[in-house]
Amino acid sequence: MVAEPELINHIIVTDFHVFRDRIWKPSDRNTDRNTVVDLSVAAAEGDHWRRVRAVVSPAFTGRKLSKMHALINELSNRMVNALDVIAKNEGQFDAIDMSERYVTEVIVACGFGAKSSALTDLDDPYLVNARNIFSTSMFRFLCAHLIPTFLRPFLNIKSLTTDRETDYFVNILRQILTLRLNSDKKFADFIGLLITARKERDVTLVDNDSQIHYINSGGEEPSLSRQSSVNIKAVNQWLSDEEIVAQGFMFVGAGFGTTSSTLAFMAYELALNPSVQQKLYDEINGAIDSDGEIPYDVLTRLPYLDAVLSETLRLHTPAPKLTRIATREYKIGDTGITIPKGMTVEVPVYAIHRSPKYYPNPDQFEPDRFLQENRHNLIPYTYLPFGGGPRFCVGKRFVLLAVKVAMVMIIRKYRLFRTDNTVSPLILQKYYRNKMVKSIWLGIERRY
Repeated sequence: MVAEPELINHIIVTDFHVFRDRIWKPSDRNTDRNTVVDLSVAAAEGDHWRRVRAVVSPAFTGRKLSKMHALINELSNRMVNALDVIAKNEGQFDAIDMSERYVTEVIVACGFGAKSSALTDLDDPYLVNARNIFSTSMFRFLCAHLIPTFLRPFLNIKSLTTDRETDYFVNILRQILTLRLNSDKKFADFIGLLITARKERDVTLVDNDSQIHYINSGGEEPSLSRQSSVNIKAVNQWLSDEEIVAQGFMFVGAGFGTTSSTLAFMAYELALNPSVQQKLYDEINGAIDSDGEIPYDVLTRLPYLDAVLSETLRLHTPAPKLTRIATREYKIGDTGITIPKGMTVEVPVYAIHRSPKYYPNPDQFEPDRFLQENRHNLIPYTYLPFGGGPRFCVGKRFVLLAVKVAMVMIIRKYRLFRTDNTVSPLILQKYYRNKMVKSIWLGIERRY
């Protein structure tokens, strides 16, 4: 366990070449990693990870995401229509439920150009299967981590998720890929960008430092990212069909839980902090242009919106810890401690985010700590909601955009507030599976 910021910097940035790989499935480390999931950028290791990341990362640049903004805006309007019915009738809603339905439609549309009806149909197959991925039973969770790999097939436990949910999305992605490869049409969704990169061998789609936003400041991160990249055009190793499918599944799996929970937690904090909600409402109103819209470049630079979202991610971090594997023996700074090759190193992100050592009043929701004039008080490598270093979450920008667009739509038209059904503090589930809370009930009423 490494919790000191300076040492965290060494693990995830300075000496990244030693700790390049994550633990994806703890008991599978010494087995053949040949499933679709293992081909994703989230699970890949070594040079395979470098190659996949170099192709995948550019799909999440600001320029690419700006082309998805209009579509996300349209789907946010569908969510507002659903909330409007609730505001006129029940007057309260489950933020977890609504966020999952909205995010399902966004991920399906932006990920592979399909259409979901999750906001109007609770039996929508995309929604049902996405939810099942994150509703792992305690039994399955423990078995997937504790039972030796060779015994799992006999118990029908190969991973945290069941084959049914995985097969559902993988089969759809394979069908879409086949159709796209036989078409000359270009698509601006995630899968479309990966296909275009392969078809055109477009070097402009390959990762470059100027397009990456780093969570922690410091000149060493861009240089380390350069070292961890690979010249795809030179080696001519673009993504295979199965690798493209794997990235699509990763987009669904990683995006669903992180985006929906962040949006729900943000709504919760705004409902419990009316002064913060009012200040955000004022900023949103001031950013609306003559057409009644907030352009992409303005939305992504709203300082208070960014601060509120940053504080939400601090209190309700998507990943409670980071894990890295030592690829060789390593001495930790001047601590006198040596990490043997193959040992797992963990960074307790949740604990760091709530430590009074780094955040005064750590359990209080105080967005001002992330405003530009206060950022000098933040200690590098004590804020890691999406990880850090070259292996930070490549989908971070997409998550932030989907949450910001939705929350602007909500706060612009509605006031959120706590009701008798609002539980505070939140009751967390006993084990972590991206869905830490089962439900978050909030009141809602129209502003005009």
